[in-house]
Amino acid sequence: MLYFQAEAGQPSLIAGLLPFILMLVIFYFLLIRPQQKQQRQRQEMLRNLRKGNRVVTIGGIYGEIVAITDETIKLKVADRVELLMTRNAVSHVLESKTLPDVKDEEAEAATAGEAKVEDQPAAQDGAGGEGDSNKNGA
Repeated sequence: MLYFQAEAGQPSLIAGLLPFILMLVIFYFLLIRPQQKQQRQRQEMLRNLRKGNRVVTIGGIYGEIVAITDETIKLKVADRVELLMTRNAVSHVLESKTLPDVKDEEAEAATAGEAKVEDQPAAQDGAGGEGDSNKNGA
């Protein structure tokens, strides 16, 4: 008896396996193939890193590559500040020649706020001091 022919009331072997084969094909085209393509593009980007490239790391650090070896890069993030990290830490290469200029408003506000706080006496906020047990009536 052939596998293509089914007895009365019994599905053939191919008809039983067809849903599983179809799921494997769908997984390949929707998940596995795009992942492999993205992985190849990332490996190519890491191979093509050069001194002078401006990059962003996976941790969000912006900088310029000042030295490079097979395994590591040295990234200049500010004047006299260089970080040594693995090549795999690079997320992507920036296209523009300049790094983004970010105005640090929070740091300026914190600095201005520190001057105001230093002039005022320390406030009691009940954050676990010895006198807290009396406030609760215990």
